[in-house]
Amino acid sequence: ISGGIDVFHSWKDREWQMRANYIFSNVTGTETRIRQTQESFEHYFQRPDADHLDVNEAMTSLNGDGGSLSLGNYGGNDNLSFQTGVTWRSPGLELNDIGFLNTADEINHVTWVGYRFPRPFSVFRSLRINGNHFQRWTTGGEYLYNAVNANVRASFNNYWSFRTGTTIEIKDISAKALFGGPLLKRSPGFYSWIDIESDNRKRINYGLNVGGGKSTGKDAGAVSGINFDFWLSAQPSDRLRISVSPELSLNNRVIQNVTDRFYNGNHRYITATLDQETFSMSMRFTYSLTPYLSIQYWGQPFISKATFSEYKYITDPFGPVYTDRFALYTQDQITYDSEALLYSIDENRDGQSDYAFDDPNFNFMQFRSNLVMRWEYRPGSEFFLVWTQSTTNFGDPFKDLFPSLTEDLFSQSVTNIFLLKFTYRFYNF
Repeated sequence: ISGGIDVFHSWKDREWQMRANYIFSNVTGTETRIRQTQESFEHYFQRPDADHLDVNEAMTSLNGDGGSLSLGNYGGNDNLSFQTGVTWRSPGLELNDIGFLNTADEINHVTWVGYRFPRPFSVFRSLRINGNHFQRWTTGGEYLYNAVNANVRASFNNYWSFRTGTTIEIKDISAKALFGGPLLKRSPGFYSWIDIESDNRKRINYGLNVGGGKSTGKDAGAVSGINFDFWLSAQPSDRLRISVSPELSLNNRVIQNVTDRFYNGNHRYITATLDQETFSMSMRFTYSLTPYLSIQYWGQPFISKATFSEYKYITDPFGPVYTDRFALYTQDQITYDSEALLYSIDENRDGQSDYAFDDPNFNFMQFRSNLVMRWEYRPGSEFFLVWTQSTTNFGDPFKDLFPSLTEDLFSQSVTNIFLLKFTYRFYNF
């Protein structure tokens, strides 16, 4: 059972607006199923350092609620706008049966301030700037996140556009980084992005987005990443439109969760250095043979591969420097079985394995596509012929990204599905 209520009030010609909502949920099931829900990624009731959370294995139902409250001023005569507000989700809120909930047990505060220049000037058709402040807590009062952000959005007299922004993290503590383990201090830093797009009125339109960030200060070197996103759209005729948008991201993180094990009555939260490369490319075209008959296609190859190294376990989740938060396994403590794809740990160096875990390296590839013919054979009545293709494969994580994609993506069988859909509209006279 779930439900909610929304309240909206505006005044002064909608310049001032107040919004509020409240939601609730109740899920029921067996003791096993409710325990699994409590321990799932969205909730982590088992987190050992959370005084306000506890797994109840006898429960057969789970209740929760949440909501938001915001106050804003939009489009005033002074061209200055702002919004401030708070959202919250109780630990037991569960909405994934009807929608998507990424995280319960959090309180978020956001304040946004923006200024728009009232009229074109110099080379600008329009120009807007804004700033944001973000904060986050658990419902138990644990202070997790503090960051500021600034953005600029501009369009020029030649109808090109430009956007850029930077986020600076002041505080970053994760309740999820250890997958049910204690809070972990993450490395604060910055992320910046820039986006340029050509005149979208033209038959050929293209743009590029580049973003990247890294940890700074005492934690410099703990996290880094960069991503590239390019898109090209062409309309060679009134009947045909084609677009392609490749995207590539490269990320490195020194402390990435792998698994957890028990050793001598203590939890070992095992992490590693992660290097991950991800590439995807969406391709679309639409061709209209007549106003009533069209063909549409969408396809996307996708690959993400990750290699883990420098295996370690967490010793002090709040160490002042990231190297203080873990202990590296030495060469005489860790061995690898290439046939079983298994790492064994001899932590006390007595020649016997104390615990083991699976090789976390992966190379995941996937292809999805849809080809649709749509025919409106009479007003309001349509016929669809659909052909979908899909394949999923796993490759060598140590093989280069693009050779792996081109050589291995279709090495497994491809699934083909054909669908027919027929609709008929009855008219009332």
